[in-house]
Amino acid sequence: MQLFFVTLFPTVRQKDIYRIYRYQMTRTLPDRHSQENQSAFNLSQLLSREPIQTDNAHIRKQISNAVILITGAAGSIGSELAMQVCQLNPKSLILIDQSETLLTEMEVALQPRYPHIRLTAFIGDITDSLRMEQIIRQMQPDILFHAAAYKHVPVMEKHPYEAVRTNIFGTKILVDLAVRYGVKQFIFISTDKAVRPASVMGATKRLAELYIRQSCEQSGTKFTITRFGNVLGSSGSFINIFKKQIEDGGPVTVTHRDASRYLMTPDEACQLVLQATSSDYYGKIVFFDMGRPVSVQAVAGQMIRSAGLTPHLDICICYTGLRPGEKLHEDLLNDDETEIPAAHSGMRIAASDNRSLNFETIFKKLSTALNSANPGQIVATLKQILPEYDDAALMCRPM
Repeated sequence: MQLFFVTLFPTVRQKDIYRIYRYQMTRTLPDRHSQENQSAFNLSQLLSREPIQTDNAHIRKQISNAVILITGAAGSIGSELAMQVCQLNPKSLILIDQSETLLTEMEVALQPRYPHIRLTAFIGDITDSLRMEQIIRQMQPDILFHAAAYKHVPVMEKHPYEAVRTNIFGTKILVDLAVRYGVKQFIFISTDKAVRPASVMGATKRLAELYIRQSCEQSGTKFTITRFGNVLGSSGSFINIFKKQIEDGGPVTVTHRDASRYLMTPDEACQLVLQATSSDYYGKIVFFDMGRPVSVQAVAGQMIRSAGLTPHLDICICYTGLRPGEKLHEDLLNDDETEIPAAHSGMRIAASDNRSLNFETIFKKLSTALNSANPGQIVATLKQILPEYDDAALMCRPM
């Protein structure tokens, strides 16, 4: 069995662990199901449910011979998505990311394996409207997968300027360009943290969702939103943190003994995104049925036991308190949304009436807040625009 989380090198940095993980992913790339069996054994065990299996037949029809663009292509989700897209034989694949090193590594890993696919990598920032327009006008993508985002909740509490600039204005730029240049489909990767948001990151993703929903009514581009749970093993995942802490002999730090999260594997996350290309989901918000939320404390204990150790005897579990922006529990549906079955097994739709918002005014307010360079003003503006953004949800129960 091949494990992608490196346990033999206690001095390896988090960034290097992720690079080794990505390299191993490329080595097993030809057979996605073999890759799942070899790499996600421990990950799938942590789900407390059976991994969701999807039918790729209709996905292949959507992707085959299409021009595909992925933003955030060098990230943990974007890179896995690029690998899976290549197996579906697109006409060409366009990768956009700010990281020159990781983007180059992606290109070097993919090109020899798929020489028949026209692969083009662009270093670029999604908030650079001129650069994004140049790329989309030149490459004329059929399907745009928008994975680029700032996603780490506590970090974005410290940097609301970057969260708003990238997650809201960066998304707006791509949405508007997709409409202008006739992109056929636009798949947006969102998060359960956009549901009843209690953080800057969640609020910015929720506003991006609402802008996309409103854009659906005014264009020929088919928009779909996918909502993720916590993707096990992705960059910044608590799984990586626990793994490193166990390697170092502990303690394993859990924010709260009652904290729980919806969990999914990287393979499931990408399968959700690819399934979202189906015409059944145009204009919809879709998510996987991830079962019941999983206790973070239980995951920590399970990982310790899987290493042949005993929780609280060999490795201590300690509770540090919720970090800024974190909630005890996540949700998958906002108050105005209803869960309905989807056309494909394991998928669900968050149905609601479209909310009509004056985005011209909203963007002016956000621009003024950004120009102030005042984090407090930026957060206050977000709360004014989005009443459901309530950090009172962060109130921590006794541990």
